[in-house]
Amino acid sequence: GLASLGAGDLWMQKSNDAKVYVHEFGHVYGLGHSNFWLTTDGSVVGAGSEKEYGDIYDVMGGGELPRGHFHPQAKKRLLWIDDPQWQDASLSGDGSWSFRLHRIDSSDTEQKLRGIRIIKSAAGSTDPEYYWIGYRASYTDNMNLMKGAYLLWQRAGSEKCCLIDSTPATAGEK
Repeated sequence: GLASLGAGDLWMQKSNDAKVYVHEFGHVYGLGHSNFWLTTDGSVVGAGSEKEYGDIYDVMGGGELPRGHFHPQAKKRLLWIDDPQWQDASLSGDGSWSFRLHRIDSSDTEQKLRGIRIIKSAAGSTDPEYYWIGYRASYTDNMNLMKGAYLLWQRAGSEKCCLIDSTPATAGEK
């Protein structure tokens, strides 16, 4: 398949795979690929580069249907989730915050908090960066993801996010 980013053009040849259709319609809607941030220094978000299609949990990367829903930032961009389904995290008076995050990959959680955005860049920055937190319980073969957070980094000047590995020194799943 092939689609023009945000232009409404979609071309399919020799494929009748639902994943390809959803992926290409994602481009028509204006979404880029869901990549992975591959660091070169062993850190979480340090020096490195984007690994194309590297978000193996999102259909705009390497994710499979029906589990590979668009990630929270993409659904917010498409206006598929809105208040109160996503929130900016801000510190309370004691310097902490607490949310109950519901899964992004289920229609049973509509109208519940499904994405959290954390400002990474300095206050007042003209080119902000964000972390996005989601929860993907449909990946039952990945206990870390099923019971933990799905972490993304929206780099400065970018309209898309990269999956990040919060434990880069460990082997195994992202």
